[in-house]
Parts: sequence; structure tokens; C-alpha cells
Amino acid sequence: MIIEFWKILLVGEGLVALQIWFAWRDGYLSQSQRRGKPPAFVLLEHGGIWMDCLFLTPAIAWVASHNTIGYFSPIGVFYFVISALVWSLLLVFYQRQSRKAPEAHAHDGETTVAGHLHGLYAILATWFALLYFFGGFKTMPSELDHLLMFGGLLTIPLFGSVKFSKWWPWKDGFAPAILGTLTLVVFEQIRF
Repeated sequence: MIIEFWKILLVGEGLVALQIWFAWRDGYLSQSQRRGKPPAFVLLEHGGIWMDCLFLTPAIAWVASHNTIGYFSPIGVFYFVISALVWSLLLVFYQRQSRKAPEAHAHDGETTVAGHLHGLYAILATWFALLYFFGGFKTMPSELDHLLMFGGLLTIPLFGSVKFSKWWPWKDGFAPAILGTLTLVVFEQIRF
């Protein structure tokens, strides 16, 4: 279990670290790299990168290392395909938006290497969440597993879309985050 935990943690945190490196190389890691250039949302202002690193990856690593999961069962493969399709469509959406609102994951109408890595992370994390919440575990998750997964997922609508930047419209942007959080809470109450 311990080795499995560290393997999963290293893969997740490795994808985050690679995003940081490629964003730095691309000049989109911090605002200090953007001096004298048009405004853009940099990676360190992206709430999702912090959420992935500090909350979601450790939660997934813990839960996955303490349960038997049917990743490659028919339902597991189905969930992977659904996750890949949804995130592929979202990447196209972000590419289009990047002309108006450039950021570390997409700018100038193109998805960056950091953006593709973020897409891969999102596909894997969503696949795991679908397996967890909709069947795919061969063992019954414990209450601690449930708390970690639900707590980790709550950070997505709260921080995943937030940009900690003076250009991000808090009054417009935070409403969907609150709505997403409430939806998760209601879903969870109905499910259990």
C-alpha cells in the first residue's frame, strides 16, 4: 500500500511539476515573467494547479492505494473514454477562449504543452472520480476514503476555475464556483 501510494502521488505531482516547468519555459509561470507583455493569467494564479498539488493528488493517491479498483474493467474503460472525450472537448473550448483570455494552458489560440499536461491530469483524475462515485471499486471504500475524495472534489469548483489575479472577474467568476460546490453537496446527500 505504501509503495502504491508513493507511485500514484509521484505521477500526479509529476504532472503538476511538468506543467510548472513548461509554463516557466513558455513565459507564463508568474507575472514577473510577463512584465512588458500583454496581461495574461499565469500558472501560479491558476487555482486549479494549487488544488491539484495540495488536495486532489494526495486524496486520489491515498484512496487508490487502499482499495482494489477495476481500472480496466468494461465500466472502467467506459469511464476513461467518457473522461477523455469531455476533456478533449474542453481543451478545444479553452483554445478558442485563449485569444481573448490568454493563460498558461492556452494562449494565442493554441494549447500549450502545460495545457496538454493539465488535460492529461484532468482525464486521469476525472476517470478516478467516475470509478469512485459511480462504481468501479472492487472493495468498499472506508469513511476516510470517502471524506478524502469528497473533500478533494469540493476544492474543484471552489478553486479549480478561480484565477488569483487582479484581472479575474470575482463577481462573475465565483458564482459558478459556489453553484458547483452546492451541486456536489446536494449530489452527495442524495447518493448516500
